[in-house]
Amino acid sequence: MSSNFKESIKTMDFKTILIIIFFSISMIFGYQWYFSLDDKREYKSKLNELKEENDRIVESRDSIKLNLELIESRYDSIESLNVGLQAEIDVLRLDISKSKAKVVFNEKELNNIKEKSEKNKKEIEDLRNSTSTKTEEELLNSIKNKL
Repeated sequence: MSSNFKESIKTMDFKTILIIIFFSISMIFGYQWYFSLDDKREYKSKLNELKEENDRIVESRDSIKLNLELIESRYDSIESLNVGLQAEIDVLRLDISKSKAKVVFNEKELNNIKEKSEKNKKEIEDLRNSTSTKTEEELLNSIKNKL
């Protein structure tokens, strides 16, 4: 049989041998392709799963973008409110400093009035306690003399 096979190969021309080789190679690839169809079905199912996951991720991303826009607009409104409140705080601080200056001035005035009041009380006490009391006529005469 082997001699028969060798003789049949020797009698074949080059084209026939090439056809047999190409046919053998295509058979090998055909079998590989046919038995790998299950793998391709798995790839398609995985591809569909990945597409679904991608859709979920896109929805999540869009939701996050919307939340981010809402947060940014809220931040902007709070920031503008903060600027207004800061201006009001500055005005109030200026009013406080003016009020403190007025308090210091009024304390000085109050101290001056207290000193004068103490002097007057002391003079009144001195006059009450003085031994020389003038009669009514003497008082009238002293007033007339002063005028």
